[in-house]
Amino acid sequence: VAKCAHPDANIIYGTVIEDALGDEVRVTVIAAGFDGGAPKKMAMPVINSATVSGNANPIPSNDPLAVALGTQDDKPRRRITFQELVNEDEIDIPDFMK
Repeated sequence: VAKCAHPDANIIYGTVIEDALGDEVRVTVIAAGFDGGAPKKMAMPVINSATVSGNANPIPSNDPLAVALGTQDDKPRRRITFQELVNEDEIDIPDFMK
């Protein structure tokens, strides 16, 4: 790993011995802190004051978008809760990240 990394890279090693793996070896490499080069310049939108006309008309309640967004009525909604998909005890988290 050190041979392939940048000379200024901060490399942190951690080991875990897990008897359940037997003769198997598991290697995890986490890379972070990439700058990604120079930031890209974002184009700023040009707003023509002639096209801006004050207040917009309200959306009718039977409009498909209004129906999809739930703006057509204020009925109470059913609350959906999700159970955890993974138990945190089942995930191998290196000690230096805990």
